Amino acid sequence: MLITFHIESPSITTNPHVAINRDFFKDSKFVHTAWLGFLQSKDTKRVISNVPMFIYENKAEGYGKIVCVPKAPDNWTAKFKGKTKVEKISIGKTLTQGILNNSIGEKDFNIYSFFTNADDLLANPDFSKPSTPKFPSTVYIYIKAGTKWNIIAQKLIKNLAEYSDLQFRTANGVI
Repeated sequence: MLITFHIESPSITTNPHVAINRDFFKDSKFVHTAWLGFLQSKDTKRVISNVPMFIYENKAEGYGKIVCVPKAPDNWTAKFKGKTKVEKISIGKTLTQGILNNSIGEKDFNIYSFFTNADDLLANPDFSKPSTPKFPSTVYIYIKAGTKWNIIAQKLIKNLAEYSDLQFRTANGVI
């Protein structure tokens, strides 16, 4: 006797404002503030440095911090040792342009967006400054695949330390 069951997987998100697939780099007017930053674990204080990062901000949709995690972090960090500030800035500009125009991508990086809906952002009357998530808030994690960004998880984050740790854990494959 064969018994079969049909199990429906739960929906990833119940919020109708969150697109399952999107392209954060499609409209460059929403992408600004690129830099080489670092990710740090709140528990072990381990760091991944010189990580290309961007801010995506669409006042109607929300805010996303885009993090480009090198596939070989130790080798990546070694490439920056002994470089001057001017050399690091030049490397950063080349990297961010290449990532934005898709000439540098999944071969070298796992690219994530930590997206927060507009209704979960702190009110910012000065539109010249980027918004920031208020806490607690739901953060939707996307991974870049080609030119699409596919949602892989959503997490309720209680504070800034959890938000930073979520980025570090995601970079290390622990969501």
